[in-house]
Order: sequence, then C-alpha cells, then structure tokens
Amino acid sequence: MKEIKMERKKWNKDDLIAYAAGWYLSTTLPPDWTALSKQQLMLLVSQNTWQPFEQYSPEEVWEFILEMAVDLNLTFVLGANIHENH
Repeated sequence: MKEIKMERKKWNKDDLIAYAAGWYLSTTLPPDWTALSKQQLMLLVSQNTWQPFEQYSPEEVWEFILEMAVDLNLTFVLGANIHENH
C-alpha cells in the first residue's frame, strides 16, 4: 500500500486569528486584514459580527477572537505569538 504524505501547514499568528474570526464573524477576514488600521478593523468587525455576538462591542468580539486564537495555539502547540502587534 502506498503511503500518502500530507504536507502540514505552518500556522502563524495571522492564520490563527483569521481562522478564529470565522467563529465570530459572518464573513472571513479579507486577505489584507493585517494592513487595516484599528479603526478600520473594528468597523469591519462591527459590520460582520455573527448574530449571537451582536450584543458585544467590536472590541469585545475582537478580544474573543484573540482568545480563541491563543487557545488554538496552546491546544495544538503551534508556537505562534498571538498578541504580537494585535
């Protein structure tokens, strides 16, 4: 039987944050989300917060996203520095 080798994706903090955002936003973050200003990012979050989290401020939703990214990083030992520059 032939062995199938799968290449593992190397995750970084931006990948983790973008993935976690998918659990709180109704759309994915745009590819250039890291270039957005804090104000632009909060506007994007406020306009795309998933309905169950609409009672929270954009800042709170962003904190939820960052916390989930940290949890993913710790759970799967991915080694990304989540809070660096975010």
